[in-house]
Amino acid sequence: MPKLFDFITSVGVLHHLPTGPLAGLQALSRLLKPGGVLQLAMYSRHGTEGWYNMVREYMCSQLPWLRKKVRSPTKAELRAVRKNILALPLDHLVRRHLVQCTEFYSYTGCLDLLFHPCERSYTLLQVDGMLQTAQLRPIGVYFQDMEHGLKVRTAFCKLHHQPEDMKDLRKWHQFEQDHPDSFGRMHVIFCEKGCA
Repeated sequence: MPKLFDFITSVGVLHHLPTGPLAGLQALSRLLKPGGVLQLAMYSRHGTEGWYNMVREYMCSQLPWLRKKVRSPTKAELRAVRKNILALPLDHLVRRHLVQCTEFYSYTGCLDLLFHPCERSYTLLQVDGMLQTAQLRPIGVYFQDMEHGLKVRTAFCKLHHQPEDMKDLRKWHQFEQDHPDSFGRMHVIFCEKGCA
């Protein structure tokens, strides 16, 4: 029998699996003790769809062979593209979106951000369905920026007044549809494995 854990972190991993995140999520659930907690972070469809394709198109204009996905850019190629992006006007959408991503500033981070071959993003409704299938229940959402998180939670609470609403991913999904920048690029959700 495998060792079971009280707490597992999976941040920015499952949305890269070639077969999709569900099998990985179920495997992690099997490794949690009853009452154990999983910190899960996956790319948000609403948080990325407004800029990802535009940025990807810009990258392909800089490196035309990218359209054929024959290889990843070299470090030198990526440095040159990064230099061009940083030279864009401050209000240019590509520049504006990329400079705020910490991954943009390292080679491996940029590969993960823009060139991962198995990149997928999900809505909170889809995540909620996967959690149910994996027998996990949401116990809260997390925002890396505390000030932004406070603003988002305050706006959410004006619409949903019950404490239980804060754990309801379906209600968060509706909220994110109206406020696509709520979570940024990534949903971070804490979930609990039910007790046997």
